[in-house]
Amino acid sequence: MSYPHFHPERPGDLPMVMAEDEFRREFPGESEHLEFKQGTTWKKIQEAAVAFSNGDGGVIFVGVAPDGRITGVTDPGERAREVHQAIQGVSNPGRYEVHELTVGANTLLVISVERRKEGFAQTSEGVVRIRRGASNPPLMGTDLSRFVAERAFESFENTPTALAPTEADPALLDRLVTAYDWRPEGWRSEDVRPLLREAGFVSLQRREERLTVVGALLLLVDPSRIGCRAFIDIRRYREGEQEPDRTWTVSGSAAEQIERATADILREVGSSTAVLGVQRVDMPKLPPRAVREAVANAVAHRSYQNAGSAVRIEIHSDRVRITSPGGLPEPVTVEHIRVQQAARNRTLLDALHRMGLAEDLGRGIDRIEDDMVADLLQLPEFEDDQSFFTVTLRLVGTFTPLERAWVRQLIDRDQLDARSAPVVVEAARRGAITNSDVRALLGIDSVDARNLLQRLVAERVFEQRGERAGTVYVVAASAGAPVHVRHTVEELAQMVLVMAEEGPITNALVRDRTGLDRMAALNLLQRLVTDGRLQREGTRRGTRYSRASA
Repeated sequence: MSYPHFHPERPGDLPMVMAEDEFRREFPGESEHLEFKQGTTWKKIQEAAVAFSNGDGGVIFVGVAPDGRITGVTDPGERAREVHQAIQGVSNPGRYEVHELTVGANTLLVISVERRKEGFAQTSEGVVRIRRGASNPPLMGTDLSRFVAERAFESFENTPTALAPTEADPALLDRLVTAYDWRPEGWRSEDVRPLLREAGFVSLQRREERLTVVGALLLLVDPSRIGCRAFIDIRRYREGEQEPDRTWTVSGSAAEQIERATADILREVGSSTAVLGVQRVDMPKLPPRAVREAVANAVAHRSYQNAGSAVRIEIHSDRVRITSPGGLPEPVTVEHIRVQQAARNRTLLDALHRMGLAEDLGRGIDRIEDDMVADLLQLPEFEDDQSFFTVTLRLVGTFTPLERAWVRQLIDRDQLDARSAPVVVEAARRGAITNSDVRALLGIDSVDARNLLQRLVAERVFEQRGERAGTVYVVAASAGAPVHVRHTVEELAQMVLVMAEEGPITNALVRDRTGLDRMAALNLLQRLVTDGRLQREGTRRGTRYSRASA
């Protein structure tokens, strides 16, 4: 196999394992698109990432000496984290990915950096570098001026429109002025005009003021007047149907669209009810803040240059899909969406944040994920095809409304961190839980698991029983766990079906996840097979169950 044309835009061309002689043959030395690094020094990683971003892209092999000698890296997970931190300090890097590559007995890190399609990259010290041969020299003097002039661009949100500021809706203007705390006593619209220009909502063109794109989005009742589909299309689907049974449009300013669409979604998906002790608890099937943030993310980060497409929301019986025109802004990718930040429309995001409708840059995705976890729901799913970005929020999970209500009560009392919720539920189901169980459940190491368990003991959610290898943790009586955390048959069926979406399941796995005994788990699985929702394969100990074909 040969990789002479391996390029960072096609990282999948590179295998995960190579022999040493094969690696040396295919990558004999540094070049215009290839650089070797022995370690993850911030400065050197930044210089290479900037140079490749400003050129045609390139690949950095970490764990290879400049002469091509393979040294490998220790603790590749920690080294990858250092790489992400280093590139986070770069201004406007191109898209990048970090992979592990095993070469012989050594592990390397492969950093593939794409060419930046808009603007240019700089190191954290403000230096602009380019790739020349196998080096990354800084640009200076006239070379720098020429390069910047060729690559610089104005954000589309700050582009002036043909609309005058006098066309701004008074109520929307008042809302914006309040958000920015621009309130001189007895103020008039003329008084804040300089502030609007300074913030980027108004532009002066040939001595005439014009609303910018972002100004129109926030100050017009109908922002689609700027010439694009600046509204939200919503489609509702009944269970099992391929075509929507209802469609409608959400219009208004960008802020109003977020508020109205969020309310529409929450109304359509409805709520769940659980009785916790003597208290009846009604809970939205999706956390409101996560829904609002997902809608705000679509409105704030979409490409308004893509005039032919609107933000689209699909409401299904088991999920909500929110799709925005334009892929993720550089350098963000789905793989490291939580550790890398960028805003296509920074001014719009800032205004929405001041209005309390969006998290600050870099916090939105964290908020969506954390709120879904806190409500014991599946993590959001992200898709990016460079033309559209989609967030999927699923309404189903392996936890029941009763468990969700109980855990939410603990979180509201500040006894429980949201990401510890699955551990507490599993302990209630099983009767006890161990450090090993926590490691398997959350995918963390022994030290992190021990720290998590000790925090739960300190908050009087858990009680510790036994010592050393025999230590187990049980839910404390003061935590108020529902007795045996019982489930209805249909709730158990839904839990098993969600498990089967991840791959074939066994009786043992169902027992482990639900707390059922062997016969009860077998009866449930047989019922789902009879109902046509699961299909059985194999016999005896080799029996597996998978989702039935539609």
